[in-house]
Amino acid sequence: MLAQLFAGRWKPEWDALLVDRSLPLAERLTRFYTEYRGKITRHEARLWTRAGLLGMHGPAFSRTLEKRILVPVARELRHDAGVASKRAVSGSEIELVQMLHGAIAFPHTRSYVFDMDVHGRLPELVAMMVRVWLPGAIAEVRRLTRP
Repeated sequence: MLAQLFAGRWKPEWDALLVDRSLPLAERLTRFYTEYRGKITRHEARLWTRAGLLGMHGPAFSRTLEKRILVPVARELRHDAGVASKRAVSGSEIELVQMLHGAIAFPHTRSYVFDMDVHGRLPELVAMMVRVWLPGAIAEVRRLTRP
């Protein structure tokens, strides 16, 4: 039931956007996350949080998140870092991308779940998070993928 509620949010064009190397990675991430998180309502944020607390997200959600977002972003991060590796994306690389993913989700949690102030609109916050995260993530992926 929960998966059906949120499954319709995914836009097929996002798959192509995340790997479109004709655009800088920062621009792709900013555009993707602004669109992906941009239509979240208070009701959806609270429902999503409650479902997580009830253990309703489970392994299927985790696999979908990895396949659709985390692994493609990790591969694009490798490309921007100049890392030519055919190895599977590691758990550490997944965690590296999760840092950005979670940070971008948190303003909705702060606002809609905790009733805390969020200082800025989502597009500006996403752009700031990407600008801050990307240089450190590039350096870290180089370290993580060293032979």
